[in-house]
Amino acid sequence: MTENKEGITLIIEGRPISKKNSRRWIWRGGKQFSVPSAAYEKYKGSAIKQIDKQKKIQFDEAVEVHCDFYIQGKYKVDGDNLLSSIFDILEDAGIIEDDGMILKGSFTKYPGSGGWGTKIKIMELRGKNAG
Repeated sequence: MTENKEGITLIIEGRPISKKNSRRWIWRGGKQFSVPSAAYEKYKGSAIKQIDKQKKIQFDEAVEVHCDFYIQGKYKVDGDNLLSSIFDILEDAGIIEDDGMILKGSFTKYPGSGGWGTKIKIMELRGKNAG
């Protein structure tokens, strides 16, 4: 992780998993609920552990998030689904209080990379940029 007044850069190794795909249904208290796939839950746990080793600050103001997704081979994945998953993971990891405070977000996919990984840059928005 690199850090300065403007923000931080976090690295998550491993194949990113979309929270929206392959949801499963569970029963709890006589009611049926839709929950993320087991693969997403495993990825989220790994990602949070990796972030915990890197993070030093928590954002409590409006932020901009840019993600670089390194994709092994010719695997096809929707970037917007991955971005949404990363936003939720940043909230669950305590980097941001609420993913609603992300006022700007973008991604770049790099298919054909030698391996899987995600580089996340989070910048605090100030003044005119904050909305």
